[in-house]
Amino acid sequence: MSHTLFHDPDPLSVVRAGRWFSQLTQAQSEVLLACSQVRYAAAGEALFVRGDEFCGLYCVLQGRVRLSMPDAQDHDKVIGWVRPSQWLGELSLFDRQPRALDAIADLPTALLHLSAADIDELLTQEPTMATAFGQLLASKLRVIIHGLASDEPWPQHIRKITQTARPVGARVLPFARRTSK
Repeated sequence: MSHTLFHDPDPLSVVRAGRWFSQLTQAQSEVLLACSQVRYAAAGEALFVRGDEFCGLYCVLQGRVRLSMPDAQDHDKVIGWVRPSQWLGELSLFDRQPRALDAIADLPTALLHLSAADIDELLTQEPTMATAFGQLLASKLRVIIHGLASDEPWPQHIRKITQTARPVGARVLPFARRTSK
């Protein structure tokens, strides 16, 4: 894949501007960046698919990643999109269970990748990163809880969070909602 599609002379500026990353201490951010590598994915390329072993965390630098899972008829049910400065893959970081979703580059995408081995090394060098990764996961759980508590149908809530319309032909996964107390 040609890397000339990416014009930012400092792609890591996107990571540094992200909400979660900007809350890290200087020591945490330095060791995280030192352990990470910039990777590129072509449109349609899988970062990981449901059932894959944990391969690390990603932060989108440019482009977009679609999170989805197949339904019973093997059609994609879109959960949401990951945009620049947003991270993905942290669920499997904590339980080291297989991936629960497919993560597919929707567009030519540049990513910061932190491999599983690099994460283990990072946690040795900077043990406080365990709490930071927990905060990353907790922030996403709060979005889900907010969506479940909202009076809006879940798919509308997802579209508001990702601030993008879903691609033509994509369906959003309907989550079961508790309607009585």
